[in-house]
Amino acid sequence: MEDLTFNHGNINGSSNHTNNFTNVTGNTEKLLELEAFKIIFETIVALLGIIGNIAVCVVITQNRKKRSSTEYLLRNLAIADLGVLMIIFPLAIIKEKMPFHWPFGKFTCLYLYPITETFYGVSVWTIVSIAVERYRHLFNPIKRGRQRALKNAKRLAAGIWIGSFLVFSAPTFAWIEFMELGEERFCHLYFKDPKVQQVYILMLFFLWYAIPVSFIVWTYIAISVQLHRSNIFLKTMNRVDNLSREISKRRNTPFSGTQKRRLQQNKKVKKILTPVVLAFSITMMPVNIFRVVILYWHEVLFLPSYPLLIYVVALCVVVNSSINPLIYCFVSRGIRAGMIALFKGKAVKGISFMGDGVRSLKERISLKMRRSKLSSVEEEGNLELKQRGSQASKKSESGSPQTLPDRIEELHYN
Repeated sequence: MEDLTFNHGNINGSSNHTNNFTNVTGNTEKLLELEAFKIIFETIVALLGIIGNIAVCVVITQNRKKRSSTEYLLRNLAIADLGVLMIIFPLAIIKEKMPFHWPFGKFTCLYLYPITETFYGVSVWTIVSIAVERYRHLFNPIKRGRQRALKNAKRLAAGIWIGSFLVFSAPTFAWIEFMELGEERFCHLYFKDPKVQQVYILMLFFLWYAIPVSFIVWTYIAISVQLHRSNIFLKTMNRVDNLSREISKRRNTPFSGTQKRRLQQNKKVKKILTPVVLAFSITMMPVNIFRVVILYWHEVLFLPSYPLLIYVVALCVVVNSSINPLIYCFVSRGIRAGMIALFKGKAVKGISFMGDGVRSLKERISLKMRRSKLSSVEEEGNLELKQRGSQASKKSESGSPQTLPDRIEELHYN
């Protein structure tokens, strides 16, 4: 009996041990499946972003004749996003999954890894530069040639890259550390003074998020107010033009030609950049806030939900660098047409991010004919206006009262 009892106990113990082992194995398999799903999902988003940003670069590069300074900066933004997706994202995955084994050696850790911080700075401040460029274009419309504008955009882009390297990457060379402990290799930032770490994290928060977002919001509010005022002015001028057939022929008021085109261009740029700014503000908020939270609340590192928080933060950064080409396709018929032409293997010409699409040869000829007819009509209208202007001046000298069209015409000349 004692032997049987003993054996029965052993059997029960073995059964419980087997059940526990089965449960642990099942949970481990589920965790591995979840981790695999998260990595695959992030990778798919990153691959789509890489394809989209490469397409944006190719479309803008092939379209040299129509390229503007804003489009050059958009290409600069796409290049920075490619750096995030092709360099920073894989390194982040490797450091997360192999925290105790840096596989790229000492040289890469000490001299190449810190440079990756530059891509974030370029991405952020390129968006700021585009907003400032549109603000300047609307409030200080100095006429500049396209080549000169492109040169200024190239200098600005180069300045952004150099400045981002000096501000965000250069300081990390003093703090990056490579350690070997047996078979384990570490590559990480090491701050001997915690206050230095606090200053660095807060600097990143303000220069990567708080200041850029505030600056962009301010410029966009100013642009929106100015566009609204300009639209009201244009509607008023159209009502005045309808009162006088002579003035409607001429159409040479300050807002009828160049200014109207400039306003339309700013509207199209705003239509494209508004969702870009919103996407940037939303997707980059978690990583910047999370850094500050970790700085002052170390207990978050030990929360059960910490791995999930890290995943959400990393996914938001990947989405931020991947979503811009998708936004361009949704809000711009021009870039959408260029993308379609590119993927069909056709040459991308005559396209503008700020335009409505690629014009056909027939449309271009028709547009030229309409412009030539318009110029001839304007010349005839100018001649007739001069004649009527001289008649109006004679009438005013003789004391005859002015009619409303004559008064409008006089104000128009003045």
